[in-house]
Amino acid sequence: MPQDPHPEREHDHGLAVETAKPEVVRPPLYQVVLLNDDFTPMDFVVEVLQVFSP
Repeated sequence: MPQDPHPEREHDHGLAVETAKPEVVRPPLYQVVLLNDDFTPMDFVVEVLQVFSP
């Protein structure tokens, strides 16, 4: 019986596997609540609203 010239084919089962790209979902935006209190300066509230509002 002749020997197989490619011994690495011994475990070849003909199965092809393709890795799938992971699905990336955009995370939800945060919900921010600003309280109207007597301790937070109005300048800070205005700056936060200008910087972080869409």
